Amino acid sequence: GRARLSSGAWVVIFPEGTRSAVGSSGEYRPGGIVLAQKANVGILPMAHNAGVCWPKRGFIKRPGIVTVRFLPFITAEHISAEHRNTLLKQLTGDIEKNTRELESNSQ
Repeated sequence: GRARLSSGAWVVIFPEGTRSAVGSSGEYRPGGIVLAQKANVGILPMAHNAGVCWPKRGFIKRPGIVTVRFLPFITAEHISAEHRNTLLKQLTGDIEKNTRELESNSQ
């Protein structure tokens, strides 16, 4: 990941590691925060409603529009090992809140 970031590429990390059923969430893990901290880069969090069209444990995709919402950028200066758990809780709350809004607007 650090090599990709240092070459100018973007790295997308899904902190739950897998899709979740609409209305539920998995356990968020700090791997993306650790990578950002070690690579000295910021984080652009996002929420989406893809689960409405592509359900967990489902191969068949339903017709619909997947909406992606980018949340405020977090600069590298605000990412540190000492505040990792606090940042993870903040990101989890922000992403989940926005995901629920997107899901409820698309059903």
